Amino acid sequence: MTVTNNVTRFLDAHKVKYEAHELPPEKLGAVEAAQHMGVPPEQVFKTIVVTREKKKPLLTARL
Repeated sequence: MTVTNNVTRFLDAHKVKYEAHELPPEKLGAVEAAQHMGVPPEQVFKTIVVTREKKKPLLTARL
């Protein structure tokens, strides 16, 4: 199954090579996600999106 979302569309449009991983439905932190995928934790980015009343959303990425 191919993962398609705003992030993958952006990467595709900019010809960035990537590999999408499907994770289990339970919430995982970056370290647990890295262990599940078999990669170093420093290669995993977690994002937080905060919606604000009458303002644009804030997006932050963390290692």
